[in-house]
Amino acid sequence: MDQLDSDIAEVVITKGNSPEESVLDGIEKLGGISKFIDDGDQVFIKINLRLPFGFPTNTNLDTLKAIIQSCNSAGAKKVYVGSFPIEDITVKAISDSLQLKDYFKEIKIPFPILLLRNSALLVSEKKLAKLEKLNIEIESLFLKTSDLSDRLTHQLSGIKIDFSSQRDHLHRQFMDMYE
Repeated sequence: MDQLDSDIAEVVITKGNSPEESVLDGIEKLGGISKFIDDGDQVFIKINLRLPFGFPTNTNLDTLKAIIQSCNSAGAKKVYVGSFPIEDITVKAISDSLQLKDYFKEIKIPFPILLLRNSALLVSEKKLAKLEKLNIEIESLFLKTSDLSDRLTHQLSGIKIDFSSQRDHLHRQFMDMYE
């Protein structure tokens, strides 16, 4: 679906007997799922799974099920589910720990595609212009944060930082200590 024309964010407050009831009621009060999803759209649902069985895990799987079903009933071509867990923990590891594939099979919903950390990115035109101005390639945004920081530091400073001689010197010193 194209971006909504409104510059003003719409907010609703709902109450219900369950989280999924409240979410679905909120979507209806905002104009229904068809206001946000057209037939053939590809939908990305960002869930919050930082650690398997860890805190905070505030994604209610019944609510996720209801949202996916709503997207499908609105004609979504494909529903993607993704999260950005703590570094070095993959979404696949969380999916396996929580047995999400079995869960989706049990509730008779096609298993959504789980996007791995940093495998999808939506960039607005404004952000794209800023990236171009800073001469940053979109591909570099998929790097680990530390690698991106290093790359940008080298690119912007123009100073070649090389600690290999210091590393070699320290290595020789440690080797001398053990001889």
